[in-house]
Amino acid sequence: MLFVILPEEPGCFFGQLEKIPVKDLNDMVAELTMAYSTDPSPPLLYADVKSHLGHFGVIHWDEDKKFYRIRVTKELVNDAEVRFIDYGNSLLIPRCKIFAPLEGLTCFRNPPYGIHCKIEGGVMQSIPNWQTLLFEKQIKVKIGSLVDGIYSVTLTDDPCNNDIAKAISSANHPKNHIISGELKYIFAMDE
Repeated sequence: MLFVILPEEPGCFFGQLEKIPVKDLNDMVAELTMAYSTDPSPPLLYADVKSHLGHFGVIHWDEDKKFYRIRVTKELVNDAEVRFIDYGNSLLIPRCKIFAPLEGLTCFRNPPYGIHCKIEGGVMQSIPNWQTLLFEKQIKVKIGSLVDGIYSVTLTDDPCNNDIAKAISSANHPKNHIISGELKYIFAMDE
């Protein structure tokens, strides 16, 4: 069971695993915030000027004044693209604002609280429709293979998936219409 917190392009989303209590995630954020806000100069991930592509670190989120776990997904000259491993969103941030993990952290070493998913077979939806369809929904999936950090998933035959499965099915199976002698494909949801 996943709770979708970040629908991306059609067929893709980031979901938090419901078997992991929210309290554990909050405890991890609290531990990071306590450790990094009390250290006047925490160690920087890029202090050694080496590549840290794929490495984990910590950043301070100015909007809520908390610290979060990230993974470096792309490196630029002075910046890095990072992904919040527990929430799924990405951010371009100066390298000088990415902290190295501290030795004494216990919750930092926990596995990510969510996973990136892609529904097998593709999804024919507009981005706004897809995001509205999935945002903050509980879904049940069967998890398949992992390729480039994204799990292939299929929706299970569970009542919580009915609306999503129906919308995907109607959009993915076009109806044939003859207009002025030409065969036109019109997706069911556009009618």
